[in-house]
Amino acid sequence: MAVGLAASAPKTVGVDSRPGDRSRHYRRRVDTALDVFVFPEPWWDLRGQGVPEAERRQHLLDEARAELGPQHPLATGDLDVLADLTRQDEVLFRCSEDAFAIVHLTYAGALDPFVRVRLFDSWSAVRDEIEAMAEDW
Repeated sequence: MAVGLAASAPKTVGVDSRPGDRSRHYRRRVDTALDVFVFPEPWWDLRGQGVPEAERRQHLLDEARAELGPQHPLATGDLDVLADLTRQDEVLFRCSEDAFAIVHLTYAGALDPFVRVRLFDSWSAVRDEIEAMAEDW
């Protein structure tokens, strides 16, 4: 089960040489938009490998699973904690390659019907929401 995401591994693109093809085999790094995104204030980027980030990721993951309850789809799947908007108790999770969730935690420590979950089906949609939330802060 994934606990956190430190800037995901770089994607590569390769071109295979074929007989009669003059192109050489090569690989180059292709950064995804998420890899290079800088979270605006007051978001705390938790993709880092430091101890504070790892501890915070684990704490937020445990709290989200407790508040969502064992039957919630997000509580049972692999989640990566990407960032935390501490002043508003919002946490950004990566649910899969192209699915994200912003979860508003209540810090009840147990199943809580007031937990708000917003799902996004693309990085561009969640990025726009993050930037809007930062502007409203």
